[in-house]
Amino acid sequence: MTRVLHRRKLRAQITRLQAHIRRDELAIAQIKRHAPDNQLFQHTSREALIAVIAARQERQQARLEQLEAQLSAFDAEQK
Repeated sequence: MTRVLHRRKLRAQITRLQAHIRRDELAIAQIKRHAPDNQLFQHTSREALIAVIAARQERQQARLEQLEAQLSAFDAEQK
């Protein structure tokens, strides 16, 4: 894979992960706002659902940091 394509692929992965993290933040906020009134939460606790989303978000954040480090290293090689 050429350097330009590899860099674009890294940037695309970073952008996607940032979008996923942002959606998770919005989902957590929405659950906190609306869960008490929602019948879907009769059998699932709000805290459990938020914990699952937060754990996924932490994994995505770790992957994002890894990709950003790869991109920085890749850019440093170019110079």
